[in-house]
Amino acid sequence: PARPVLVLSNDPEAGGLTKAQALGVPTAAVDHRPHGRDRAAFEAALQDALAPHGPDLLCLAGFMRILTPGFVGAWTGRMLNIHPSLLPLYAGLHTHARALANGDQWHGCTVHEVTAQLDHGP
Repeated sequence: PARPVLVLSNDPEAGGLTKAQALGVPTAAVDHRPHGRDRAAFEAALQDALAPHGPDLLCLAGFMRILTPGFVGAWTGRMLNIHPSLLPLYAGLHTHARALANGDQWHGCTVHEVTAQLDHGP
């Protein structure tokens, strides 16, 4: 059995925060913009927000920030991502437009374990 312990976003205006609050799930936002290019500071703030809730597993859904190998390594085997293509096809952005432009008959999504290599985990 699983239960959500926190919905965390890097966008304080994310619609998922409102939906989670309506369901009684704790929420937090760590806006990446004040950190500029200091990814380590942003990720430290993410860890600080996560720590009091003690999650066993992180599930990324629409989280549009590239995480460093250090952050990913701290969650090895415990972080999943939902990617809007059938990986390894169309890693990165604009997956639907790229599939349409390529004339693909099939398109879908992949749930994969997050690794240090972008959109390439098992």
